[in-house]
Amino acid sequence: MPSNARCAVGCCDNDRRYPDLWVKRSHVETLRFHKWPKDEKAAEMWRKQVLKGRKDDFNPNPGASGTFVCSNHFPKGKQTPGNPDTDYPSMFLTLSDYQSKPSQTKRKTGTKRALDTD
Repeated sequence: MPSNARCAVGCCDNDRRYPDLWVKRSHVETLRFHKWPKDEKAAEMWRKQVLKGRKDDFNPNPGASGTFVCSNHFPKGKQTPGNPDTDYPSMFLTLSDYQSKPSQTKRKTGTKRALDTD
């Protein structure tokens, strides 16, 4: 996989070159960048889904070598080739999806500090 793999979903900024800036949703164990499918039917399904969050003329060929979708956009957090119902990007495809659903990144919980009452 090239070092410059970037997610094709319009509102997603995950880029393989900048792992410190990745946003990983709670349903994803390991963030990966999945290659665009070679199968024409699957590629068309992916294209229709990814177009929901883009405003350009996005139309990569099946098996396009420089087109990827990150794990955040798959229901199981990864591709599931044996299950055609979940083997395409269908989550967090538009900006409103990201804004309306809280980020699942867990915060570290610490002890509460007592307020000074001098």
